[in-house]
Amino acid sequence: MADSSSARPKCRQDVLNLVHGRRALSQPGVDEMSTSYLLSEVSLPDVVYWPLKSVIALVAVLGNGVVMWLICTRRRLHCTANWFVLSLASADFCTGLIVTPSELFCLWKAQMCIWPLKVRASFYNYPINVSIYCLCVLTFDRYFYVLRPLQYTRCMTSKLIVGLISTSWMFPGILNFGSLLWLEAPNHIQEEADKVHILTLIFLVSFLPSIFLVYSYTRILFAAMKQRRLSAEHITQLRFNEGNAAESRRNQSRRRRERSSTVKVLGAVIAFFVLCWIPSVCRAVCGTFHLCNVSEALVKSSRLLILLNSGINFVVYAFLKKDIRKELYYACKRPARRSKENILLVERSSRASSESNRNSIRVVR
Repeated sequence: MADSSSARPKCRQDVLNLVHGRRALSQPGVDEMSTSYLLSEVSLPDVVYWPLKSVIALVAVLGNGVVMWLICTRRRLHCTANWFVLSLASADFCTGLIVTPSELFCLWKAQMCIWPLKVRASFYNYPINVSIYCLCVLTFDRYFYVLRPLQYTRCMTSKLIVGLISTSWMFPGILNFGSLLWLEAPNHIQEEADKVHILTLIFLVSFLPSIFLVYSYTRILFAAMKQRRLSAEHITQLRFNEGNAAESRRNQSRRRRERSSTVKVLGAVIAFFVLCWIPSVCRAVCGTFHLCNVSEALVKSSRLLILLNSGINFVVYAFLKKDIRKELYYACKRPARRSKENILLVERSSRASSESNRNSIRVVR
């Protein structure tokens, strides 16, 4: 019996750590990266943490699912910018669908959750990191559109769109699942390799995207302000001219509204992204370099903010992006119109049947 108990697999020990509430970050080979959703850091489901996390995951799945459905089924939404929006919504959808349900499954059915913690962390982190790179690709597209409008129409081909979206899904996979290469290595090698891997993730997943997003949005904002001023001057000059002045003013106004919508959407998404990731970056730096003690409250709040970032992006699309907002309005209005039509048809049919009954009574008389 002693031999059989000592021969238990290593993954079984991870499950015991989960049940007894031992901290996973004390084990070699487990990421301390800010995106790591390691369930064994909490021993029991908190009455606030887990319900709130479940609600955020449900909102992320439903909201981003609606955005995906609208873009896929409405031909008016089949444009270059919306393909990048579709990619970002798909990543946020997968984040809500994978992370919290799998954590709850491992919490309630620990004996069936046999994968090592490092493997689970890689799967948890993958859709979150894909969402970050999809946001970077979306920002690059809008940056190119606003600052280089003439080159944009010539260079932004279907092949380039597919290449950018594919890269935003493949590169995070290489970053996340690369840590599994030394999963069976000795402990001291795992510790050194994990430290290098964590620093790489902090730089490539949190630090560098944040700088790129803030820089790109600043350039877009100043370019949009400059183009708005030039458009206003151009419209003022056109007022003194004859012919196609009215048509030119309409085109200028339409372009100005498009740029304004781009600035609003990107500003809201990027600002919320940076705010949600600041606690996680601080936690990752403190945990890696042992600069400070990371409290359990900071761990939970940073994870909730990361999930909230994926769950709230669809609200920005629905309320700030005009074309998606319009299609969502039509989609919500159509069932109400159909119900009204059905009520009118029922009233007409009942009226016609009552009139036919009256006519038949008159004929009998």
